[in-house]
Amino acid sequence: MSIHHVFQFPNDDEATLEVVLGQTGGIISSPMNDMLLICSTEVEAVFIRCGLGLRPATKTGLLVPADDLTTVAGWLMQAGLMARCDWAALEHLEFMNVAAFKRTVEVFSDIVGHEPNSLPLNLWPEVFRPNVRTV
Repeated sequence: MSIHHVFQFPNDDEATLEVVLGQTGGIISSPMNDMLLICSTEVEAVFIRCGLGLRPATKTGLLVPADDLTTVAGWLMQAGLMARCDWAALEHLEFMNVAAFKRTVEVFSDIVGHEPNSLPLNLWPEVFRPNVRTV
């Protein structure tokens, strides 16, 4: 049985992702078109979530569906919040075994300086079955 995770990657035109994938094996990578909007504070995240109806992913992170990216960016500009937020890329990684997962975390940590943020699969109920295995 494979192991599924959605990892948050720096929004660097896939440079970090390419290095991680180049140094690991046993992984199937599928880009996510959704993005993660990272707010400066929890208060701003709640304000933006309520204003736009976005799904929370973390205390300060909001999941922005691909179809809503332009609308969300425009709303942030009008509200004067764009400069206070960052965007992160998301990648669905399917690991063939636990060793591949551990190696990926190790390589990512060496490159970025911290372990990858992994988002729960239940943020995409229409994509991931409830019985998909995670570590």
